[in-house]
Amino acid sequence: MNINKNMKISDIILMNNEAIGVFNEFGMKCTLCQGSSNETLEWAAKINNIKLDSLLEELNKLNR
Repeated sequence: MNINKNMKISDIILMNNEAIGVFNEFGMKCTLCQGSSNETLEWAAKINNIKLDSLLEELNKLNR
């Protein structure tokens, strides 16, 4: 299953806990945030000033 911008951070981590490493590489502390169960990937990338396309590419590499 491909990860998309509308998925919740917590759902992505539940799919593959290696996503935590990707989030950390991008400097995102979402994995520790209570908002991770409510925030979409798109929103988290926006508020962390991260290019969504680059983040999606790296996260989707985990599922290959």
